[in-house]
Amino acid sequence: MKKLIAIILATIMMLGLVSTAFAAVDLSGMTVEELNELKHQIEIELSKLNAPTEAVIAGDLGTLHVAITKVVKGEDFEGNPAVTIEYYLTNNGNAPVSPITSVYVTASQNGKDLENTVVINPDDKTSMTTFEDIAPQTSKTLKSSYKLVDDSPVTVKASLLLDFTGAIPPLEATVDIK
Repeated sequence: MKKLIAIILATIMMLGLVSTAFAAVDLSGMTVEELNELKHQIEIELSKLNAPTEAVIAGDLGTLHVAITKVVKGEDFEGNPAVTIEYYLTNNGNAPVSPITSVYVTASQNGKDLENTVVINPDDKTSMTTFEDIAPQTSKTLKSSYKLVDDSPVTVKASLLLDFTGAIPPLEATVDIK
């Protein structure tokens, strides 16, 4: 009998906790600063959920964590062979950073840099986010595409764009694209 009462009480308590957890959150009493902080914390948690679990190569370039997640062979807008490099930037700093002015991603074959190109994918929304800053403690997926010379392996390199000292070595990996 004691066991039955304990189970009933535990069930009632759990139902109370579950209903509280799923209750609507009242934001009307929050200040603009509190709402902005809540928004920032939500962005951080969402970026963690979208983080890649595997990478071709990953590492830190200053306050940015860079993960090259995919190197995919395809065709550019002219029908020429191309390679698209997908990479994931996480801003571990305290200030927003621009992806365009922070990290430089290149591709080469046989020691020669490949020419940039455009690969059109109407379902891909990452190209529009290239110009948006990455808030502190959040991440963004970006892509760069290059014309292929042949079917030889592609060397992918990510480096800081404005590293004049050379103190931070680039991330580099060679990928077979056949």
